[in-house]
Order: sequence, then structure tokens, then C-alpha cells
Amino acid sequence: MLRRARTPGFTLVETLVALVVLLAGLAGSTLLLIRTLQHERESAHRRTALRATASLAEELRARQESGAATIDPEDDLVQDWAAATAAALPDGASAGVELVPEDPVAIRIRVEWPAGGGESQALELPVRP
Repeated sequence: MLRRARTPGFTLVETLVALVVLLAGLAGSTLLLIRTLQHERESAHRRTALRATASLAEELRARQESGAATIDPEDDLVQDWAAATAAALPDGASAGVELVPEDPVAIRIRVEWPAGGGESQALELPVRP
């Protein structure tokens, strides 16, 4: 009877299984990295919208405290702010100010921008000086 001598090492099947497991791990890591980058981008957009909204709110409060007339959503300050905010966010973003009908002194600042997956995110800040 002929006996084959066993040589040390891995068989082709063992090597392929190890390669499949390694590739599955790399694919999972890649998906995790992509998701992390998407969340970071969305977080940066949220921070930008929040800073712009807070900045306008402070400016409007300061104007009203200094005795300026009521805020007009068509004011140049508001229009410039809306254009700058929309430009700082992804394409399709909008920003605006509206008067609250129930309270003639209060205003509502709203920023909306497209997010991943076809959804949109919005930030709304009511301001009552």
C-alpha cells in the first residue's frame, strides 16, 4: 500500500475559507466607515444650521432691544442671512424667518436642508425678544 506523506501547511479549501472570512470583515469595516462619515457630515450640517440660527436670533434680539421696529422677514439683514445660510449648507437648503401669528412680537427662524437617503432635516427656533 502506498501511503502519502502529509506535508505541513494549509489546504486550498482552508485558505479560501480564511480569505472569505477576511473579506467579510473588511466589507463590514468599510460599511461602518462609510456610515460614520455620513453621520459626521450630517452633524456638521446641523452645527452650521444651529450656529447660523443662533447668530440671527441674537442679532434680532439686539435690534429689538435697541428700539428698532418690529422685524420684517423681508428685511435685508434677514435676506442676506438666509442666502448665506443656504449657501453654507448642501444644495436644496432653505432658510427663513416668519412672524408667529398667535404672538405678534415673536418670530420663528427655520432652516431646512437635505440629508442622506432622500430625507430632509430641519431646525426651527422660536424667538421672543
